[in-house]
Amino acid sequence: MFSRRPSALLLSGLAIVAAVVAVIVIGAVSGVSLTRVFAHFRPGWIVVVAIAAAAGFVPYILAYRQMTVVAGLKPPKLPVIITIVLSGFGPFVVGGGFRLDEAALTKVYGDRQTARVQVAGLIALEWAVLAPFACLSAIVLLIGGSHVMGSLLWPWALCVPAGFAFGLWLTVPERSLSWLRRFGPVAAALDGVGMLHQLIRSPVRTSPAWLSMTLYWAAEIVALYAALRMFGLHLSIARIVLAYGTGYVVTRRSLPLAGAAITEVLLTFALHWVGAPLGPALAAVVTYRLFNLILVSGPSLLARGLLQPSLAS
Repeated sequence: MFSRRPSALLLSGLAIVAAVVAVIVIGAVSGVSLTRVFAHFRPGWIVVVAIAAAAGFVPYILAYRQMTVVAGLKPPKLPVIITIVLSGFGPFVVGGGFRLDEAALTKVYGDRQTARVQVAGLIALEWAVLAPFACLSAIVLLIGGSHVMGSLLWPWALCVPAGFAFGLWLTVPERSLSWLRRFGPVAAALDGVGMLHQLIRSPVRTSPAWLSMTLYWAAEIVALYAALRMFGLHLSIARIVLAYGTGYVVTRRSLPLAGAAITEVLLTFALHWVGAPLGPALAAVVTYRLFNLILVSGPSLLARGLLQPSLAS
């Protein structure tokens, strides 16, 4: 099965090359000045970037496990979950980390539809945590009279509540939607988003899932904050969260090759849109992605090697 596909090592190399090319193009087109980029350089912040980026994996692994509990499934053994999660963050999955999750969980539970529902539920949890914070940040910036463009603020302020309301209405358990459920992926998406009803109705029982995913996003945002401080950028937490949510409007486990090139472009310009000079913003994103993408490649490749035999069987 895997022998006919490009190797994970080759795909990782291509992902890193794509990210580097994207950075070079942004710098060349925008005329980034290295003098300005390093004018307020503080290398000590790289320690915070590294610690926060590494720490984020632990709560994500716990959130991954807790979503199987919410679904009423027997959680896979912890080493299996760690292997799946680390593999899914690697820059070598053409279909994105969630596609690998689906394949791995299909092997674990012996049913593809169950795996699809779990993946959709995890995506729903990711956005159920991140989107409200980005929405709140947009509202704070609107009320505070910031100079951030309204075309960035108003969609977050208005569309997030409307989107959640529609999603919860559409996935009410009593609503059959049999004509939509004829299609397996659509039915799985509805059931996955529908897991939010359980998460909301039983906040005490499901609090480990909420808390774990919140800690994951917090660690990621702290890593980005430290990368910004490394190049002398002082942005309010509202601006950073809004920029982060915009840069990850499609999260990296959803994107091919862990979002290589796409994330570098989106996150850099998102930071610029909320007030960061383009040169230092680009440098901060490069630093953040050094740990977020490149340095995670080694552990991800190792995890992939452990996971591959079970997927190929």
